[in-house]
Amino acid sequence: MKAWHEAKTYFRKLIVILTILLSVSYAFPPVMAAPNEGIPRVIQDFLEGAVLEFKTDQIRSYDSHPSGMICLEYGNRHRNIKFKFDDQFKLLECKNSFYDELEDSFDLFQDIIPISQLPPKVSNTIRKLFPEIELINYINLDKNGSHLYQVHGLDKDVSVYPIISKFGELIQFSLDRDGDGLGDAYELVCGFDHLDSDSDSDGFPDGLEHANKGDANNPNIGPKILKMNHDAEAGVMVITVKTCKGKAFLIEANSTGEKDKWHPLGEAVVGNGEEFEFNIPDSDFFSNVMVRVGIENAPKQGVRNSPDKPRRKSNRSNVPTHLKGKEISVVDVFEGVGKYTSKKMTAHALKKLELKACPSAGACGGQFTANTMACVSEAIGLALPYSAGTPAPYKERHKYAIQSGKAVMKLLEKNIRPRDIVTRKSLENAATIVAATGGSTNAGLHLPAIANEIGIKFDLMDVAKIFKRTPYLADLK
Repeated sequence: MKAWHEAKTYFRKLIVILTILLSVSYAFPPVMAAPNEGIPRVIQDFLEGAVLEFKTDQIRSYDSHPSGMICLEYGNRHRNIKFKFDDQFKLLECKNSFYDELEDSFDLFQDIIPISQLPPKVSNTIRKLFPEIELINYINLDKNGSHLYQVHGLDKDVSVYPIISKFGELIQFSLDRDGDGLGDAYELVCGFDHLDSDSDSDGFPDGLEHANKGDANNPNIGPKILKMNHDAEAGVMVITVKTCKGKAFLIEANSTGEKDKWHPLGEAVVGNGEEFEFNIPDSDFFSNVMVRVGIENAPKQGVRNSPDKPRRKSNRSNVPTHLKGKEISVVDVFEGVGKYTSKKMTAHALKKLELKACPSAGACGGQFTANTMACVSEAIGLALPYSAGTPAPYKERHKYAIQSGKAVMKLLEKNIRPRDIVTRKSLENAATIVAATGGSTNAGLHLPAIANEIGIKFDLMDVAKIFKRTPYLADLK
């Protein structure tokens, strides 16, 4: 009797277990593999290099979009990877369901590592999958317990950022050949022209319209990217513009309302995907004028990882007639103030000159006191290398601010103070920099003053001796 009771209890447990197993199997139906016969060999070869431990029976679906794009889904119950190719079998996009929003996970201000230090397994995957890409540098990240590498490369002058795991598996990729902020795969699905950053030819990039309530296929519906605020205390009109990467933005004004009478207010600013504020002196200028955002292609770099080469100012710039076609600087503004005082220049002409010579934030555009002492701060050892020469509007300023804070904390930990850094040798080095760049003579006062605070004998005569023997390299006015 007891044996029968135990057998009955065991049988009931078995029924419960079988019921649970059946429920799970219905909730998660088996993954059906797509037939391999219709998949081009070139795509299968790509998958073998992109997927870790690739198995053909895990290709779940393969079909073509009406646009000609090829869509392929690979994986099992634990992970899902979606690939999209164009009709020439070029990869447009790769997304791994195990990793979400990877772009926002990478710290844009962390140290960028030379491509020569990329681990061999990762480098081999990149070069095998994208042999046409010119590799530049990379940054890394720990995500979901995995070590990932975001590599910056160039595909025919188009920046790409494939993400690879430490095992050499492709995690994420997106190609944006027209540089409008929308991936080629997404544009093909939406019916945009993936090779034209402005599908409706209205002057606004498709990505900017798509993100700001515009219509990339309708030139009559533009994006809402401009906000204006009058700062009465500062006497300026603050115009905030939402920007996108790959385009240069500027403010244009029209006081007559005629179609061809738009003119720029200051220099264009290269967009970075964030908002940018233009501060324009008011003095009732905006009371009878129309304002709009002008957008043009951003200048391309001539040499990779180097600053843009200097560009001559355009003849269509909004400056006084006698200065059109000429290089102008803040020195011309100083001279303009004198001409205005002597009634040789109108206030309106002086304002146009000022807006052209000083288009945005930062110190005066010349080797005057501010920029001279910025160079001194580097040469003397009290500022990070290259921080003095980075223009104020550049996003790299934020990076230097963060790195400077970290450096200060490390110095405090090691009890290293300015008096431990600044020596007579560094003061002589700073004076040499001032002389070579034609810096402000105010440095002849500031350097001895710094030396006096630290207790080093270094006076004006020492500065003068260095100035006398140092060659003058260039006119940086």
